[in-house]
Amino acid sequence: MRVAIPQPEKIEDQARAEAQAELAADLCNLAARHYQDGMHAYYFGSAACSGFAHPIGLVVAGLWVVAILYRREFRSWAFAVLGRITD
Repeated sequence: MRVAIPQPEKIEDQARAEAQAELAADLCNLAARHYQDGMHAYYFGSAACSGFAHPIGLVVAGLWVVAILYRREFRSWAFAVLGRITD
């Protein structure tokens, strides 16, 4: 049983190769999503540590993390480029 996706010059069945490439793309997308969720948990966990100092610190740090994540995800250059591509 072969598991790897064949090189373009060795493709015999185009439909099967496209299905394998789509499967690999879905796997990469899933891995990226899980990585991003883990990073968000790390950021919010770091903000939660400020709650040990003072409850107001927890609120401020949580809002700060939300603001940073919003800016990085929805106000970034990459998001603007993707918006131009889909229009």
